[in-house]
Amino acid sequence: MPITVRGLVRAPLVEVAALAACVAVGALAVVLLPHDPVGVGVLHHLPADLAVVAAALLAAAAGTSGNPRTRLVAAAVAAYVTVPLLLRGVPGEVEQFWLLAASTAALGSVGLLALTLRTAVPRPDRAPLLIGGLATALLIAVVVARAVAPDAPPSSWLVLGAGMLAWSGAGAVGMLVTVSGTLHGRVLPRRVGVAFVALAAAHAIALVSGTAPGAVDGPVGQALQLGAALLLVWAAAGHLAATVDGVRDRLAAADAALAAAADREEELRAAVAALPGPEAGELRRLLDEREDPPDGAAVAPLLRDLAVVHRSSGLAVDLDVDPDLRVGMDHWALGQVLTNLLVNCERHAPGAHVWLRARRENGRVRLEVADDGPGLPEGAAPEVLRRDGHGLATAAEIVNRYGGTFTLISAERGCIAALELPVQRIG
Repeated sequence: MPITVRGLVRAPLVEVAALAACVAVGALAVVLLPHDPVGVGVLHHLPADLAVVAAALLAAAAGTSGNPRTRLVAAAVAAYVTVPLLLRGVPGEVEQFWLLAASTAALGSVGLLALTLRTAVPRPDRAPLLIGGLATALLIAVVVARAVAPDAPPSSWLVLGAGMLAWSGAGAVGMLVTVSGTLHGRVLPRRVGVAFVALAAAHAIALVSGTAPGAVDGPVGQALQLGAALLLVWAAAGHLAATVDGVRDRLAAADAALAAAADREEELRAAVAALPGPEAGELRRLLDEREDPPDGAAVAPLLRDLAVVHRSSGLAVDLDVDPDLRVGMDHWALGQVLTNLLVNCERHAPGAHVWLRARRENGRVRLEVADDGPGLPEGAAPEVLRRDGHGLATAAEIVNRYGGTFTLISAERGCIAALELPVQRIG
């Protein structure tokens, strides 16, 4: 669907309106709370508390969906949490050491958020570990320096430079993430991007007004910061709700697919029963003897059965399977996943050669369905897994449900669907 200028402008309007409402609530809090010491303390800690809630909601959404982009956003918000916590947790005037530490944490948060701009987020992804590790090391260095030499604070120019770099970076990356989220239809990055732009604006106002870098004390800056924190909570809560609804829908689809697989099993048995000749007898024997305990599945017999059945329909299938492999996945569920993959090969790579492979690797069982067909366009795997037309989204959901991982890999020629499943525990 083409992106128009009108669509680009319209998409973030909801976030801008929500931010305006949140800032209005923040302004009301700034006016009403500072009438006693308790109210002042609440106002100082409220942005950090709200950011903690947002980070927790995002972490729950990331754990539920397994989406690496959501994990990056959650990590960026969690890193931001350390900024107000460090500043507001120190009584009295904020020291240069803590201002430098806050800017360092903000830079780490900005770096993590910038990683969401990538078109495809790899699994596993080492970049967040590098950024998080570097930011943590710098924070530790600042804390150690504060403990060793409390009377030798860092240069004001260093603190000012770090603050300007952190918050100008937050504004720039926030705008880029907002635009990217709009172009790619990603609601969570768009909303979080708007929130980071508001945070950067709050700190920019503080810098212009002469407040210490990294601190936000003026009423306008406080209202913006509180509004941004409220927007983060709104974005996180909405994303978690959408994630739960999506998982519920996919589980319902997976259950329906399993029920349909049982129906197809009966149809297959009826069709095989009507076939003449010794090959039909062999197929009937394989269907009758492939029962497994409900808590696991023997891999090799199932792959052999599927190979026989799909060879009879004209698909060229080769086997490369280690013997005695058992996975902690229901026999019928694994059969449904592999059947979906083989049917996908028949539909989208007609005439291709298919290889079924299974081996034990790093304490898990890795199964691969590989073909030498036309394959996938570069970077298309995530989009394919979001669509149900290929049957791959359902297969991935079933695998994830049993604690496994499902990956599509574009090979030099063709495509590889890789499943990594837990080994069945005996006893």
